[in-house]
Amino acid sequence: MADRSKTLGPPPAEIELVYKLVGNSHVFTAPTVGGFYYGSSSLEKTFNEAAKALSLHVSRMYSVKAEYHLGSSLSTFQGHLESDDEEDASDLLVKNVVIATKTPANTDLSCN
Repeated sequence: MADRSKTLGPPPAEIELVYKLVGNSHVFTAPTVGGFYYGSSSLEKTFNEAAKALSLHVSRMYSVKAEYHLGSSLSTFQGHLESDDEEDASDLLVKNVVIATKTPANTDLSCN
């Protein structure tokens, strides 16, 4: 099988994650990253693990280590989902979209 990562270029710096409620499952998809679909019956679990799942998916897709973090907190995201106010949306959280931003390679991710 050919190495697709050579034709894809570098991983995106930002990826939009789109949230959907599918039956009783909370699901994030990434329309610009083929094949990414992550969900569970718990919104908290889905939200908290989405960046890790996206990082793993992109790392496999591009054959490089890629780490992403979400541009919103769970409480902010939940508040936005409960609000119908379009003015409540920040530039990192638009409607049901969360921006996942690639962590710079030289960032220390260890907990102190």
